[in-house]
Amino acid sequence: MQNKMSRMRKINEIIIHCSDSNYGNKALINKWHLERGWDCIGYHYVINNCYKTYNDYMKKSPDIKNDGNIEIGRPEHIKGAHCMSHNAKSIGICLIGTRNFTGNQITSLYELMKRLICKYGKLEISGHYKYNNSKTCPNIDIEILRIKFADDVPSIESLEEFYKKF
Repeated sequence: MQNKMSRMRKINEIIIHCSDSNYGNKALINKWHLERGWDCIGYHYVINNCYKTYNDYMKKSPDIKNDGNIEIGRPEHIKGAHCMSHNAKSIGICLIGTRNFTGNQITSLYELMKRLICKYGKLEISGHYKYNNSKTCPNIDIEILRIKFADDVPSIESLEEFYKKF
């Protein structure tokens, strides 16, 4: 099942990143990327934790409603700026955090990956570290993520049927 927008770019991979900060959101990452001279945020999606700002994190003042919230970054039909030499055919997802991600973030990541697979078909799932030896990002074991995700998702066809209900 492919719609008009998904045909604008051939997508064959999801590349998962982390913000390498304990706080943040789409607006903050967009600010950081603009400061680097980019046109806008390089990721297509950002999955928040419960700390939007440095002050929230330092005061241990979580916003529980923000935890796992998916924010749309760069539009999918526009090539990302998240993984050198691999932006043209991938969707970049950034988890806010360094090494410890919340259950809500992982649940949202799974749901987002399911939606993207329904839209684009079979996709490789990779961590940023696969393409940059100096990175450990997203600091999760992608192989375990793939295995758990595959256990939760029996087939693309069943996903398509599931999402037709919405």
